[in-house]
Amino acid sequence: MYSLKDVLKRFTPFYKDYIPSFILVVIGMVLASGGTAASAYLVKPLLDEIFINKDREMLSLLPYAIIVVYAAKEGGKYLQACSTAYIGQHIIKRLRENILENLLRLDLTFFHTYRTGELISRNTSDVERIRSVVSSMIPEFLRESFTIMGLMSVVIYQSPKLAFFCAHYYAFSHLSIT
Repeated sequence: MYSLKDVLKRFTPFYKDYIPSFILVVIGMVLASGGTAASAYLVKPLLDEIFINKDREMLSLLPYAIIVVYAAKEGGKYLQACSTAYIGQHIIKRLRENILENLLRLDLTFFHTYRTGELISRNTSDVERIRSVVSSMIPEFLRESFTIMGLMSVVIYQSPKLAFFCAHYYAFSHLSIT
């Protein structure tokens, strides 16, 4: 079985040309995750200042803040999706070209051993699996990890004591005593 380090080393020639696009992906992830955390943070002023304290000035400012936060969040998702699609499509194009070059260099006995349909199916489905990992699974995992860190930061910032007791409760409620 290959480790992640082996896979990254093998695909280095494919992804090293896309460093600027990877930077855009990370910026998009940070915007999307930060927007999610900021929208969670805005709930407290909404409840405290507008509904409890009846602050009219906050009532006039908060809608603009919500629009900015959600625009940043969705803009980040869009930037991430476009950049990862660009990277994924170009890497797959190069990978398919390499597979074709390799197939053209093979001996004729190889083609007598394997059926054409099997070769086409393997080429199409295996390359598509790689594209889905590059374009969706890894970026979504990273974005959701950033979101978790952002939301945890909001929780700890707004109420460190409550966050501590919640973590304490969660840790000890899931211990199994045998």
